[in-house]
Order: sequence, then C-alpha cells, then structure tokens
Amino acid sequence: MDRTQPLEEGDPVAVPRPDAPLMEILDFGLTYNAYEHHGGFAHVAALAQRTRRRWEETGAARVRLSTARAALFFEQRSLHWTSTLDEPIEEGYVRALVDRIREVSYDMISGPTEPEKGDE
Repeated sequence: MDRTQPLEEGDPVAVPRPDAPLMEILDFGLTYNAYEHHGGFAHVAALAQRTRRRWEETGAARVRLSTARAALFFEQRSLHWTSTLDEPIEEGYVRALVDRIREVSYDMISGPTEPEKGDE
C-alpha cells in the first residue's frame, strides 16, 4: 500500500489477503479515520471494545463494514500509542476483522466514506 499519497473519497483500496503480513493489515486500518466518522475517540473506543468483547465471546466478528473498519483502525492506533513487546497485539482478532471486511466488501473497498447509521 502506498502511504505517500492520501486517499480521496471513493478511491479503491484492496483489502489485504488472508496471509498478508500483520503490518500490512495494520497499515490498511489507517485507510479509515474512525475518529472522524464515528464521533471521536470515546465513541470509537466504546464501539471497538464492544466488537472485541463479542469476538472474545463468540470467536466471530460479525459486524457491519464500518464497524469492522473502525475496530481495525482502533487496534492500529492502540498498538501505535500503547503496545510494547511485552503486550503483543491479538493477531487473531485483527485478522478476524480484516476477514470480515473482505467478506462484506468482496476484496475491495472505497476510500473514506460517511459512517452508516446505527453502526454495530
């Protein structure tokens, strides 16, 4: 993914392959600014925590596309700001999110868009 060019509304973005390196998946998470589309940090954190809890309880990330993208964005930002080598990222969860994004988008998404109403 070329991070040197900003994404414009509607620009096509390929969803990472199932076997993509974790860093590629995390970079993909930055293609959606969840803070902007979901009302800021507190709202995104709550949405991401609910999504993570659901995945921990069920092993599935069966959520809307915008929710999966927001949760992936939050995981990337959390890793960027707080994670250390002593606290590894939950790779299974991150891959479940990108699998869900791929499932509902057929491997390609548009760049930043307006959030869906009633997200979750």
